[in-house]
Amino acid sequence: MKGQNCGGYSLRGGASPAFRGLMTWSINWDRYYNWEFRNSHAPYLAALP
Repeated sequence: MKGQNCGGYSLRGGASPAFRGLMTWSINWDRYYNWEFRNSHAPYLAALP
């Protein structure tokens, strides 16, 4: 999220240093666990610039 070492990839929202990263996420497993990830992280992710 700092925009460093991204190769040819450029961030749409610019650098967001408060975002520490997310390695992997499976919507199938999230659904199985009653949307735990979505419900707990959606407000933070939606607030990113």
